[in-house]
Amino acid sequence: MGDGLSWRFYAPPESPSSADLAESQGTPTVEHWKMKGDEALMARHFDQALEAYFEVLRLSPDDPDARYNMAVIHLELGSYSDAMTLLKGVLATNPQDREALTALGWAQLWVGDAGAAIKTFRRVQLAAPNYDPALVGLGWAHLVDTPPLLGRATDAFARAISLGSQDPEAYFGL
Repeated sequence: MGDGLSWRFYAPPESPSSADLAESQGTPTVEHWKMKGDEALMARHFDQALEAYFEVLRLSPDDPDARYNMAVIHLELGSYSDAMTLLKGVLATNPQDREALTALGWAQLWVGDAGAAIKTFRRVQLAAPNYDPALVGLGWAHLVDTPPLLGRATDAFARAISLGSQDPEAYFGL
């Protein structure tokens, strides 16, 4: 991805006017903190991004974008349990969020729970059957499951590629 992260993150179109105005008045808003977090996340300054997103959640405790972006940071840092907790919070608000479901599936896979990952990637398939990042994850989950389900893994990778996936993991898995 162009942003240098392994994960897509939620960043609204730039609208610095409200954030700059709030900052100049000394009362930072949710938008101000989101913008600060997004900038820090794009620059891979994870500590600063986490601080900004904590401020977002202090002002707006149920903000799914801040929770998701914090989960992205935890995935990047290898803190999969923390990421899963945050992603489950996002999914409590929007159970069909394909990006959050896919990220949760990968986190489950990385902690060694291929069965849970398969179930999660299949949930994505129900919500978005042609979402190739979830197909790639499903393929890998089938490969590391006990016993490995090679036919299902191959089918998932081949489908992702047929949908135009540019993810090298799909080609490597196949």
